[in-house]
Amino acid sequence: MPIKVSKSRKTTSHLYLFIFYLYQKTILLSIVIIATIESMVSQIFVSLVFFFILLYASINLLGFLVRGLFVDPDLERLKKDGHEFIKNEIRRSQRVDKLVNVIALILNIVYFYLLFHFWNIGVVIVAGMIMMGRLPYLLWEIQHGRKIKPELMKKDVLYYVTSFLPWIGLPLLYFSLYHI
Repeated sequence: MPIKVSKSRKTTSHLYLFIFYLYQKTILLSIVIIATIESMVSQIFVSLVFFFILLYASINLLGFLVRGLFVDPDLERLKKDGHEFIKNEIRRSQRVDKLVNVIALILNIVYFYLLFHFWNIGVVIVAGMIMMGRLPYLLWEIQHGRKIKPELMKKDVLYYVTSFLPWIGLPLLYFSLYHI
């Protein structure tokens, strides 16, 4: 003979099963959220480290290229007025500078190609943004012949745009690495 269960007990047992079901789903959802947060934290950390590696490489490659494009006015004066030995040495130095410039240009092209090949266009854009942000400071250093001091530069729109441009690349880098 079947056991009769009252309607209130059925409702209570269904309620307990429903609560247990919600409890399991909540635990699973919590685990997924924690895993996602841990994953996101590690992605942000990797993006930061990669950004500083890009910053270092991009700035040095840009400096390598740009410094060879400009001639030192003191050397030009010595080339005109100096002793014959000095003139020959300056000419030899300028020939080597041209070769170094060509090598720097090739290295920059290879750098951008490798960034595109191993990652994507977003990483290439970030590297370009870093280089564009550094260019005015580098030109100022070349023009004045000394390391830049921000208080000596005029604070116009270009100053602020180039100051923040590389840092705008940081969220773009995160997006490029993990969402493209």
